[in-house]
Amino acid sequence: MKPNFQENTLNFSNGSIIYLKGLAYNSSDPEGTDFGSLELTDAAIDEANGCSEKYVNITESRIRYNLIDGRSPMLLLANPGYDWIRNRFWKDAKGNRIMLKPHEAFIFAKLTDNPDPIFQENYRRQLEKL
Repeated sequence: MKPNFQENTLNFSNGSIIYLKGLAYNSSDPEGTDFGSLELTDAAIDEANGCSEKYVNITESRIRYNLIDGRSPMLLLANPGYDWIRNRFWKDAKGNRIMLKPHEAFIFAKLTDNPDPIFQENYRRQLEKL
């Protein structure tokens, strides 16, 4: 793997490229044109609730290869919050559960799901400080 820090990419010997892109709203590119030339196989977005929903949708539209049942493979990871992720995948503004499409899933991961009790306790203490 060879990083290219000027283009924010990780380049692999088999020709694969991982693009490291920020998806937070950018007032100098409100329409997300910076993402328009991408040709992607899949996408994984960490901290998706801090990203622009529009930019996430544009990124999904750029996934063109190896579709799964005609769908774009995309993984969104997010912390709990009252934001577009919650409104789109969990509950609406009135607290009603969202009906997901057959190819979508919302998976909760709680602190207690981590099998390491020492990690659980240390992280719980850190969260309590917040």
